[in-house]
Amino acid sequence: MERYEAQLRLINEACTEFEAEKDDDTDEVKGQRFERLITIMQKMQSCGHPPEELVGALPAGWAMDEQSGIPTVVDQEKAAEACSIM
Repeated sequence: MERYEAQLRLINEACTEFEAEKDDDTDEVKGQRFERLITIMQKMQSCGHPPEELVGALPAGWAMDEQSGIPTVVDQEKAAEACSIM
C-alpha cells in the first residue's frame, strides 16, 4: 500500500506539472518543467511496477522481473501476437 501511495503522489505531481503548461511558456520554462517531469518519472520507476489492480494483468508473453520490478518479454512469439501495434 505504501508503494501505491508513493506512486499516486508522483502521478499527482506529474499532472500538476502538465496542467501548469501554457501555450506561451518560454523555452526556459518548458525546459525546467521537462527536467522536473524526468525527475518525477525516475522516482516513479524506483517504486516498481504499478499494482495489477490499477494497470491490469500483463499481456501474454510478458512477466514481471522479480528483482527489477520491470516487465520483460519471456516469450517473443506470444508477446508479438498480443501486441496491438504490430
